[in-house]
Amino acid sequence: MTIEKTSNKPEKVLIVKPSSLGDIFHTFPAVSLLADAWPECEFHWLVSPQFASVIDYSPAVRRTIIFPRQQLGSIKSFFPAFFKLKHDLRQEKYSKVIDFQGLLRSAFFAKIASSTQYIGFNSPREPLAKIFYNQTISIPDNCIHAVDRNLFLAAQICGSEKTFQQLPSMPSLSKFAIGAATLLNDAGCSKTDKIIGIALGARWTSKRWPDTFFINLISRLIKKEPNSKIVLLGADDSLSCAANITDTLNNQRIISLVGKTTLTELIEIIHRCQLLICNDSGPMHIAAAAGKPVFAFFGPTVPEKTGPYGSKHHIFQRNLDCIGCLKRYCSKESMLCHELNIDEIVKAINLSE
Repeated sequence: MTIEKTSNKPEKVLIVKPSSLGDIFHTFPAVSLLADAWPECEFHWLVSPQFASVIDYSPAVRRTIIFPRQQLGSIKSFFPAFFKLKHDLRQEKYSKVIDFQGLLRSAFFAKIASSTQYIGFNSPREPLAKIFYNQTISIPDNCIHAVDRNLFLAAQICGSEKTFQQLPSMPSLSKFAIGAATLLNDAGCSKTDKIIGIALGARWTSKRWPDTFFINLISRLIKKEPNSKIVLLGADDSLSCAANITDTLNNQRIISLVGKTTLTELIEIIHRCQLLICNDSGPMHIAAAAGKPVFAFFGPTVPEKTGPYGSKHHIFQRNLDCIGCLKRYCSKESMLCHELNIDEIVKAINLSE
């Protein structure tokens, strides 16, 4: 079944997009489009607990409902978690439930919510998800990027003909910016310092560039941009890489905040950066949403589909037969895609622009 365009204003809408960080940021513009079409509508969002605070950056959302994925994955905690989630989803009466995730799991829990309209992609990421929708939308072939696909889905739902030449930048939130400012100040970054952010991590091993690559890149950046501070960012799994960088280069302009930030503090620190250098990772999408130029490294993934959204970004990817393999680990164990030209990257970075 394909949904027809409608301008009927629902009272409450549930957005289903539990994770991941990049996927959530890819959905923000679509929710903004829906909110623009239905300004009096109340939006709720089903989200994994580790990303709940991020939903504050979507001003249309009035309530977050926690999707307890970890508890649902354990036999001991499954039933209490399931019935708690079922209660939370059914205590509201939703005019529409929209599954932007497109997985069997997300579609199943979308269906549990109390509604008459369960909407999703006609070709979801997991085809069986369609059995839980009663309305679907086909996405045209020229909608490649995840942001564009989500925007098209939203536009069809609300009947909007609005187009985005340039998405508005995600604002900074003062309630989170205070903690970020304190971290930067304590680390030796003043309000006037020019900051180059470098996010070291990524979820896949194949998407993580090696320590030596970042060491060589940062050593050249220090010389090219002598008035800048280099701020290393990432979660605990990047602590070893950060320590290797700081110990090897031993330069006071290199500051590591790896493992020291909350997710919202990370967002606000990226807001303070002039640009972000990164692997294909969550921070990349934060920077793009914040309107910051992104210099991103791609190997196993496809930037046309999930790269930083917008025109101001720089993608570095080798031309290899195996590029875009979508494998978490390199089957050849050669990692040839990681052999990027550092001179080309440094040349593209210019804080004076």
